[in-house]
Amino acid sequence: MEISYEKKVVRFFILLLLIAFFITGCNQETTLVENEGLTPQYTSAITQGVTSTPTIVSTVSPIPSSTIPFLTSIPTNLPLPELHLTYISDRHKGYYGVYAVEIGCLEADQICITEPQLLFESETRINYIAWSPNGMHVAYASIGVENDFDIYLAESDGRNVINLTNSFGDESSPVWSPDGLSLAYIYGSSRERAQIRILDLRTGTITLFLEELVNPTSFIWAPDGEHTAYSACLSSTDCHTRITITDLAGTPLEQIPEISSDNLDAGNTSFSPDSQYLVFSARIFPTLGLSQDNIYITNVNDITEINLISDMHNSLGPRWSTLNNWIAFYSDQSGNYDVYIIKPDGSNLINITQQPENDVQPAWRLVNP
Repeated sequence: MEISYEKKVVRFFILLLLIAFFITGCNQETTLVENEGLTPQYTSAITQGVTSTPTIVSTVSPIPSSTIPFLTSIPTNLPLPELHLTYISDRHKGYYGVYAVEIGCLEADQICITEPQLLFESETRINYIAWSPNGMHVAYASIGVENDFDIYLAESDGRNVINLTNSFGDESSPVWSPDGLSLAYIYGSSRERAQIRILDLRTGTITLFLEELVNPTSFIWAPDGEHTAYSACLSSTDCHTRITITDLAGTPLEQIPEISSDNLDAGNTSFSPDSQYLVFSARIFPTLGLSQDNIYITNVNDITEINLISDMHNSLGPRWSTLNNWIAFYSDQSGNYDVYIIKPDGSNLINITQQPENDVQPAWRLVNP
């Protein structure tokens, strides 16, 4: 039986409606997948690595990258996270290991410390570690394929390692932004002055934050996200190192220490959780005798240095805890380098590691239970 012209027209319009409905449903499903996880607690995009050497730009532009899920903050309905203190050790000969101890009872007379646990190790030197705000990922500097230091990103147990920079220069001292979406690091090469570069982990874009620096040794964001601080030589002809506090545009605001004497070089630094204080190491050059590294604290609004650790030993690498009011550092008080913690007022000095090998570069890590 032949179908009438009117019925053919009706069926044609019904078919068009079905096709339109199917396309709309697919688009809605795609939108949901693309936006999945973009809540205040989660984001679905963080770059795993850079597949080619990026061009340094002053504005954000995408470069080839891939993504992994990432937790940017700790949901408020979870129990308080555990506090771990991690450090680098050469106790396993031929390897550089990242170890962790869990620290509890910090408000009690006797703190609780677990036995050291090896998280991961490498046959190549690791010289600095920094944990993401949620403790799930670690960034560190280690020897790369060109025999220069590169910045690596890995999971907390060292798996899924990614070389983020892979350049012909040296990259060192990675630090996370307070929101966990960017990594800053120091870049240097024989062909140009040192720089502070920032890698956006959502896009893989590397931007230039500071340039023309002379021998920078550290860079750090303030926890409130309003300021940064870096240490570097005053000039190419005066390599007395000072710490400079800047705004987010890199404009200098304060310089530490403001001492008239030239016998002190400031080094690694760390902000207090409220961003009001800085703890830093500084090398003293006495008129007579050997130089030594001590640790100081200063108020960023009232630049007056307070000597926190002052003895005949070297104390370095201070890192302020984000959860409790403690400062970790490493010192050669026992003859080799061990990790210690101390209160900001100079009380309660506690030796965390007691190994014959060197334990250095402590870094706090928050771990969700």
